[in-house]
Order: sequence, then structure tokens, then C-alpha cells
Amino acid sequence: MTKKHYIKLVELINFNSLISKSRFTKNPYYRSIFYDSFIEQLIQILEQDNPNFNKKTFIKALDIELPYINKNGKRGLVRYSNLKTIKNK
Repeated sequence: MTKKHYIKLVELINFNSLISKSRFTKNPYYRSIFYDSFIEQLIQILEQDNPNFNKKTFIKALDIELPYINKNGKRGLVRYSNLKTIKNK
């Protein structure tokens, strides 16, 4: 990775994070990352950087939870690795 890659990562983390006060730790502040937004933007950066980047393989490796709505309108989350079972129902 080059310096420009590290700069992009720092920008991405800063853009997708929130600093909050903590009541439960010694450190008075903590930082939260907006995971979904972070991953979406990281994928865009990786796609721009590498034409061979495979989004499906990357998401599968993360095994992230994705939102879904079933036929009855029920909302929920499903792990990427379980998508085939959801689609078949």
C-alpha cells in the first residue's frame, strides 16, 4: 500500500465514525464506526484501485449480516453465507 491508500483509509474511518462520551470506561470518549457505510465505501475504493477486485468474494469473506425483507414483509438480518437458504424459502 502506498501513502495515498493510507490517506484514503484514514478519510474513510473519519467520515464513518462518531465520537461519543462514555459512561462505562475510564476513557471519557469512544469512537464508533458506521459499519455498513464504511464497508460500502471501502468496496468502492477497492474497486477503483483494482479492476480484478471481486465484491462478492470480499463480502463473503466478511460474512456480514445483510438486511432482507421476506415475502410477508417481515424484515430481518441474514448472514451472507446463509443467503442461499433464505432465497429458497
